[in-house]
Amino acid sequence: MIDKAALHQTADRGIREVALALLATAEDTGSALTGSADALRAGAEGADDLLHDFRVAIRRLRSWLRAFKGPLSDALPKKQRRRLSAIVRDTNAARDAAVHVEWLKKNRRDLAAQRRAGYNWMHSRLQKRRMKGLDTAVAAAENFAAVAPKLRESLDLDDAKDVGSSPLFGIMLADVIGDAADKLKTRLAKIRRSNDIMRIHRARIAAKRLRYVVEPVAALGIDGQLIVDSLKSLQDSFGDLHDVHVFSAQLARASRKAAKKSDGGAPEDPQPGLVHIAHKLHARSEGLYATIAREWLGKAGDPFFEKVRVFASDLSR
Repeated sequence: MIDKAALHQTADRGIREVALALLATAEDTGSALTGSADALRAGAEGADDLLHDFRVAIRRLRSWLRAFKGPLSDALPKKQRRRLSAIVRDTNAARDAAVHVEWLKKNRRDLAAQRRAGYNWMHSRLQKRRMKGLDTAVAAAENFAAVAPKLRESLDLDDAKDVGSSPLFGIMLADVIGDAADKLKTRLAKIRRSNDIMRIHRARIAAKRLRYVVEPVAALGIDGQLIVDSLKSLQDSFGDLHDVHVFSAQLARASRKAAKKSDGGAPEDPQPGLVHIAHKLHARSEGLYATIAREWLGKAGDPFFEKVRVFASDLSR
């Protein structure tokens, strides 16, 4: 995305260069999503991939801008930041429903007949939520298309501060990465069990923010790509665990609703299947937590954080 020479320019210019590259990628993915809106609403394959690409691009941009909100405070109005935040939120429902639908498909095989009704009932609810969420996500991409030109204007390189009025990019970048790593380490230390939902959520966000500030400059320092790969693995595990928590909460609400309509053991009673889903989600949660604990909690994460320290030091040199 940028070369090592960028580390020696002013922080203001370096921050803007990366942000503009991330903005361009987000615009491309947003255009792909809105351009395929009719086909996606009709159930065409690829909807989830297009939505995923747009979400990741927006999150990368938003995380970068957030990491440097201090230096960019004069250039980037709070209104633009809030609109980016709202755009991300508007893609959540479709993404969550799509992930849960896929999980149901994979776990539906070889089910007993009495459990199949519950899976089918939940699948139908999630598909409706997914399609409704997709409309909201497409609208979010259209909203971003309107916001992007204003962001580009705010990030104009001609407005970057000159040498003397801004520290060097490499030095500020090292400080930001170090702070983000410290926050992740602190939040990991607070996790005690698989159902520490809020603590796990906060650690997941911290891992995401560290990854997205390292990723654009990973090639410029020692072991940068290894750090990104490790964070991606942690993010995937945390993301899967977060999905289990979200799905479990939705399942509990759906189960209460189904209980009101159930005939109490009728052939199409969804409750046996819903209970089975709950048990499988719990087992999945415990397995994911065991992996995270083994690889990251306690002293297990120390080698990773040492790599981050060396990487940040290399950038600042």
